[in-house]
Amino acid sequence: MAKIVTEFFRQYDKLMKEQGSVSAFWDKIGSDKTAGYIRNAKRVKKMPPPTQLKKLEGYLDNQFLLECMQFYSDYYPDRMTTKMEMALDEFIFKYRQRGRKRERKLLSQLHLERAWKLGL
Repeated sequence: MAKIVTEFFRQYDKLMKEQGSVSAFWDKIGSDKTAGYIRNAKRVKKMPPPTQLKKLEGYLDNQFLLECMQFYSDYYPDRMTTKMEMALDEFIFKYRQRGRKRERKLLSQLHLERAWKLGL
């Protein structure tokens, strides 16, 4: 299991202990399905998808969640759906580090490649 995946589940478990229980936390959020996705990902030792990680916004460090989403995108590109890409893009726009020209160039390239794939 990759180091970032291990760290994600360590932080997730810590959050669940702080919140009381997994079911209480997800009931409060109103997303029971997400707990199942994360439990499944933990069992197979893989990162949960960006659409599920997005629901932890504000509960875990947002920069760390962005790294986790980018890890998912890099290591499971065949599983990335449009919805997942949109969740990742939203996080990139909200939480990317400012003043990093290289990152902006990569982001621009990413948008161009997506437009070419869609035939625009």
